[in-house]
Amino acid sequence: MAKVGCIVAVACLVAFGFLSDARGEDWILYEMDENYVLYYDKESVSMSDKGIVKVRTTTIYCEREVDDRIKQKEKKEVSSERDKPVTATKERWEVDCVNSQHRLAAYAEYGNDGQVIRCEQNDVMEWVYMMPGSAIESLAKILCIKPKTKEDAPEKKIKEVIESAAAPPCSR
Repeated sequence: MAKVGCIVAVACLVAFGFLSDARGEDWILYEMDENYVLYYDKESVSMSDKGIVKVRTTTIYCEREVDDRIKQKEKKEVSSERDKPVTATKERWEVDCVNSQHRLAAYAEYGNDGQVIRCEQNDVMEWVYMMPGSAIESLAKILCIKPKTKEDAPEKKIKEVIESAAAPPCSR
């Protein structure tokens, strides 16, 4: 049932345009678990001569995760517009493939109505080393490898990761 809830959430986000290719976006799934589904925009990927990859990503939180966030916020006595539950985020990352570092250049959080709850641009963000096993490390493994053949292309690697996943996405 939880899988259905997450599929419905993704369908709603498509309807709001989060995952549409209307603006030239091509969202590729790269990681998922019972709380969220992560995509990167293949059309946004660019690499400098110094090995810095710039990429846009989106995180879609599954129904269970959103419900947990709502319960946490209901416990707060003070409520504001910033306390709305976040159902999705979009981020712009910079990944240093040479030094295994990353930094978050910008992000926006969205509510279930598709409206921006908050956003921030980080023009002077510090570089941070990638934690082993983190989502950003998974993304870096895809983006920092130059494919030698079509079999090495990022889409092929992502498919292999998804097929080998132990738990279905957004399961309770």
